[in-house]
Amino acid sequence: MFSLAQEDRNRVSSTQKGVYKIMCVGESTTAHFLVKEPYPAKLERILNESKAGINFSVINKGMIAKGTLDIMAQLQDNLDHYKPDMVIAMMGINDCGYLAPQLRVSFWGRLRVYRLMKVICLAFMKGLNDFTGKIAQCGASKDACDHVSPPYLLKTPSPQHSLHAVRPDACEDDMAMHQGSQYQDQGEYSLAEDAYKKLGKAHPSCANAYFNLGRLYYDWTQYAQAAEAFRKGLEIDPHDAAAYFGLGLALRELKRYSEIEGLFKKSIELDAHTPGVYLMSGYFYRDNMKDFINAEKSFKQAIDAGDDNYMAYRELAKTYIIQKKYDQTEELFRVFKEKYPENDRIYQDLIQLYEYRSREESLREDDRKAEELRGDCFWRVTAKNYRLMKKVLDARGIKLVCVQYPMRSIEPLRKIFYDSGGIIYVDNEKIFKDALSASRFDEYFMDRMFEDFGHCTEKGNELLAGNVAKSILKELLKK
Repeated sequence: MFSLAQEDRNRVSSTQKGVYKIMCVGESTTAHFLVKEPYPAKLERILNESKAGINFSVINKGMIAKGTLDIMAQLQDNLDHYKPDMVIAMMGINDCGYLAPQLRVSFWGRLRVYRLMKVICLAFMKGLNDFTGKIAQCGASKDACDHVSPPYLLKTPSPQHSLHAVRPDACEDDMAMHQGSQYQDQGEYSLAEDAYKKLGKAHPSCANAYFNLGRLYYDWTQYAQAAEAFRKGLEIDPHDAAAYFGLGLALRELKRYSEIEGLFKKSIELDAHTPGVYLMSGYFYRDNMKDFINAEKSFKQAIDAGDDNYMAYRELAKTYIIQKKYDQTEELFRVFKEKYPENDRIYQDLIQLYEYRSREESLREDDRKAEELRGDCFWRVTAKNYRLMKKVLDARGIKLVCVQYPMRSIEPLRKIFYDSGGIIYVDNEKIFKDALSASRFDEYFMDRMFEDFGHCTEKGNELLAGNVAKSILKELLKK
């Protein structure tokens, strides 16, 4: 609901003509759905009340529980869509231990392997819970781990791993299939249902029609109907790995666990090269059956099936942690780090492991390890993505504004860039410390999420937006 409301506001802002467009990127401190006006909304109002002779439009692309890797993954698409004149970045706080990995999926058209991956994606996108914050529950109680299935970096296999690239039979109706898929992507489920049903009626031997109908029902949370549709498709094509897997997912939602294991095994038998099938099998064994032996086996198979499949390592690590196998968890992360030194997501989970083990076993050495990793993480992840953002924006002629978080020193941000020419820096350290010297902490912050500061109240967002507006206007009006 928050995302829809934010995008509705962004549509209004982005469609205005003859305005200076500003796009704000960041995490929950930017998105901030807990207040009526997050700082980007207040910034737009303050800028337009300044009588600077410029009409401003501010777009809020803040992301909850994400980090700079996720922000950068969406940057090019957001720039293409909104075409801003300026980008404001206040980001990095989630990079070192407070971050959920994003879900990325490559597009393979109608490849049968793509259909399988899309079903897997739907499964993970439904009711996702962040690994962060759940780890303690998992360590304390097996039952607390039900439904803890975070999104993951999904590596799509190469085309030769597909069962058949495209079905060549006469039931392929590109227009009808495209129309149904388009309706589904737009959330027009009834129209999509009609399109797929018409396709199935016109081509009774078209297994694809029933597969897509099952996928639609799953997306629509109509799991019994999804299961029925997948079964019909399997009656037509009993060698469809994706349909077996979709049926297993639907039955999992219906808690018909006794039927699921065989379906997952059949899907793997037909296509043994898709990491996501092993991952979902691992979730099934661990979260539904509390069978940690088979869960470990499935996650290890997912590791073997995928190249740089970090989520498989991550879920195996979580399975170890539930069983308090901390040393095996650390060794698993060490192996991954050696094998894939360029994958920066390892830092956040290693930090969490050390922090968690430190709390559980009072190990001061783990506190030291966590602190060292935070420093490495800042330069390897946050700084690298700030520099990459500047490079992308410079190529497009877009102005970059780097905003430091409230209460924090601006100096680490300044040290990131080899050439800081053209960057507008916004220092929020003194202005917030001065405000707090005369007021209570809770007047400006709703929580202490980040120790020395938190998510801003309306008053805090007003102060933040006002300071950002002052720096922007100073730069724009000097020309």
